[in-house]
Amino acid sequence: MHSNEANTDTLRYLNARNDANLANVAKDTMSMLKERQQTLVKYLSQVENREIQVSEKVKKLWSEKLDATNVILTVLVDADKAESELDEGAKANRHAFFKTAKQAWEVNLAGILVQLSKEMAGPYSLGNDCHISKRHGTNVGLKGTSTRLQTCTSLVGCQGLRASAEGMLTTMVRRLSRRLKTTLEG
Repeated sequence: MHSNEANTDTLRYLNARNDANLANVAKDTMSMLKERQQTLVKYLSQVENREIQVSEKVKKLWSEKLDATNVILTVLVDADKAESELDEGAKANRHAFFKTAKQAWEVNLAGILVQLSKEMAGPYSLGNDCHISKRHGTNVGLKGTSTRLQTCTSLVGCQGLRASAEGMLTTMVRRLSRRLKTTLEG
């Protein structure tokens, strides 16, 4: 769930597979992306002017994030224009954006959900320390994810707690997969 393929920021910015969706994404994310762009430019200029010191690895990360932000902004700036109004370069960028969005949602995320569904099986998928969850009866964190599932104190024993949480997760993954498939087909 914490991989690049399931990065919620990336999926948010790439949540458009047609012109109508692109306009909505632009409206929702442009200001935040511009702020990110300004911040990254500021940080990189501070590094160049030796105002701050960072490792080459951090400098490279900031440069890559700036490049990715610039690519997305290039497409989103023209989101309110019809494709017929765009020049050839902007059309190519928009098509590449839609292709990347399709890849992110239909292939990458789907693969992560299938992998998560397979990995979240078995009696120890929630770890060995479920007695803490049972005692407090509030939230159970799923191994390897930031997802939280509400559980109740009436569940008896770790096996019942695990089975309940796994069942809820399986149901959530199936529903999300169906919604994703419906959205992509629609």
